[in-house]
Amino acid sequence: MSSRDLQSLATSFIHGFRDAILGFVYFYKLNRDTDVPVSVENERSTTVTELQRRREERLPRRPTKKSERPKIRKRILQCCLLNGGVFLASIFIFDHLVIPVLSYVTHMMLGHEEGVRASVWLWLSVLASGLFKILWILPLFIISRVVSFIWFQDIADAAYSRFHPKATQSSSPGMSFGTLIADLCFGLLIQGLFLLQAQVAAVLPIPAIAQILSVFHMSLSNAVYAFEYKWFNIGWEVNKRLHYVEARWSYFLGFGLPLALATSWAESYWINGCIFAVLFPLLIVSANEATPSAQEAPFELPVFALVVRLSNFFFSHGVSRSQQTAKKQPQSSSSTDWAGDLTARSEMPRLVPS
Repeated sequence: MSSRDLQSLATSFIHGFRDAILGFVYFYKLNRDTDVPVSVENERSTTVTELQRRREERLPRRPTKKSERPKIRKRILQCCLLNGGVFLASIFIFDHLVIPVLSYVTHMMLGHEEGVRASVWLWLSVLASGLFKILWILPLFIISRVVSFIWFQDIADAAYSRFHPKATQSSSPGMSFGTLIADLCFGLLIQGLFLLQAQVAAVLPIPAIAQILSVFHMSLSNAVYAFEYKWFNIGWEVNKRLHYVEARWSYFLGFGLPLALATSWAESYWINGCIFAVLFPLLIVSANEATPSAQEAPFELPVFALVVRLSNFFFSHGVSRSQQTAKKQPQSSSSTDWAGDLTARSEMPRLVPS
């Protein structure tokens, strides 16, 4: 590899890293710009004449379109409040208040019997921690994930309308219902297998290499997940999305790296999950504003080759079974059409440049 290629990769990587960090700046600008329309309206009202005011009173008022900026701010603040304020606060209170109080009470009651106190505290701490995770942490984690995913979609739609006001979803190429469902299922399967591939890389026998590969996979996964909302609104299918990432892998590696580092410092899976839910909305905003370089990397990195082949294998077998079921039930025409659309999606080439 030449020095020019290394320079191109480094420049693209820095470009992606910068675009990810700018999400905080965009959020600040959304906060700052919300009061601008009000001031402009007040300034305009002071210069209007009495005749113009009377004419405006006679004309029917048009319904004003609600701004998307407060919606973005509201959803991001709700994610921070739910995941950072409620979830992380409950973990902090349990670790730094409940556990010390239980330890103090156990010491006061059984302090004169060291062996008994140590045995009782061991069982009591394990029982308290288990009950806390089962009865509070796990249900709250599931609820927060479901609610956060809904809010992520709201943030993505509002950010797309905010940064791309002239682009509409109706302008994207139309897809039938079966093709749309197949694209969603195929994309989810690829994401799940790619995360599994990241977990396998993280348990390699060489710790340093395992850590680097884990961060590499999580960075690309974060970037793809953030940009996927924008690409879906544009109308890109899954094969085009994956080819785009593989051709510009250095940019997306830099884009997803800040979130990957932020969610890998804590040893607790729960804490890392909360950090992800707090910071990921800002990455969605950055993805809608970011403009990846049109120049591709010096070489394409087929990081999704294995998961695409596995997805095609599982998907084609699932479609074959659905087609067999549809043939046995000829009266269900909708299921036959849906199976045909799935076959068309599952038999697509691995990655075809658009």
